[in-house]
Parts: sequence; structure tokens; C-alpha cells
Amino acid sequence: SISASSPVSGTLPLKGSPQTLNNSLVIGGATGSLSPLDPNQASTHYINDTGVRFSAIRMAANSQEDVSLSYMIWYQSGTAGAHDIANVTTLVGTTSVPALVQPDGKTYISLFNPAVVIPKGRSVDISVQGDLKVSGANRTVEFDLADNTDDEGTGGMLYGFGVGFVPSGNTAQSGNHSAFITDDGTPEGASGYPFFAGSIMTISGGAVITIGR
Repeated sequence: SISASSPVSGTLPLKGSPQTLNNSLVIGGATGSLSPLDPNQASTHYINDTGVRFSAIRMAANSQEDVSLSYMIWYQSGTAGAHDIANVTTLVGTTSVPALVQPDGKTYISLFNPAVVIPKGRSVDISVQGDLKVSGANRTVEFDLADNTDDEGTGGMLYGFGVGFVPSGNTAQSGNHSAFITDDGTPEGASGYPFFAGSIMTISGGAVITIGR
């Protein structure tokens, strides 16, 4: 039966359009590895150094579909503050976008408009860099990805679903040495915290050399 506030004409039953459920569709995905641009070791740079590369990963799109990248969220876990680092920028291939510091002074977000497209089966290097200010002397800088949604806006271009991002190598259980953190230290393990741990960089104020005679 039908209860309605106005006359209804036609015959029952009413039929909707047919829907097909698919449990075999394979959507795209993305894998992460260490970029050759990453320092991959503890390092020291000096106050007033510019264009210092802090961290870099390589993102590869799986073979099912192109993948779009809409934003990157970096977390600076070193002892340096936002006032110690200037001109922080995310580079994705040849695309350079400012990374805007958030009120906590530790989180930096780069928005890509339009989104960066990684063709299926291809990869792109993603890095973060900046300038070191005098106030940062004797402090440390470490740019991490807190979890695997921080390089997000990752979406499949063919099917329109969000895609997963997992490491394909360069994994460890802990540490601050340019590694993807998993619970067992392997690419098959569950993601840990942070998802990607960058290497520690120390800001040096310089050295004084005394020459006597």
C-alpha cells in the first residue's frame, strides 16, 4: 500500500533501477620509498644556509590507474621552532608550493591546486626544504609524515576512490633516520608513528678558529 498526501497513479509493484555489486574491482594505490634526494643520515648545516633539503620520499602509482596528489602535511619534530626556519617549500617533481606553518608551529601544509597527477606505473620525488635562520643555532630540524594520510588527497583518477599509501621499502621499527616506520620493521607490517621519520639535521652557529703566533 501507499500512503501519500496527494493522488498517486500507476500500478504496483514499483521497481527501481538495477544495481550491480562488484567485489572484484581492483583500484589503484601508491607505494612509498626513500628518494635519492633525502639526506638519509644525521647532518649539520649552518645558520643562514638556504634551500636546505630536510626530507624526501618517492611516491609511485600502481599500474591500475593514475593517482592525484592534493596536499602534503609535514610535521617538524625537531627542537627548532617556526621562527627558526623560513621559506619552507614542498617540491613534487618540478612543482614547488609553499608549505604554510599552522598555529602549533610544527605542522606545515602544502596544497596543490590543481592536484599533481602521477601517471600509473610512474613515480615522483616529493621533498621539503627551507632556509635556516640565526635564531635556530644549536637546535634540530626533522620533517616527518605523521601518518599515511599526510600525503593525501591521493585519489584514483579512473574510479574516483581514495587510494592507500604503503611503503615498499626503507622500513624500520623506530628511529630518526629517514625510514618508514612499521610495527615489525618490514613493508608488510602495520604502519607505525610517525609513518615516515626524517633524518635529524642540526643547525650550527658556526665555529671560531683562533690563529696565534
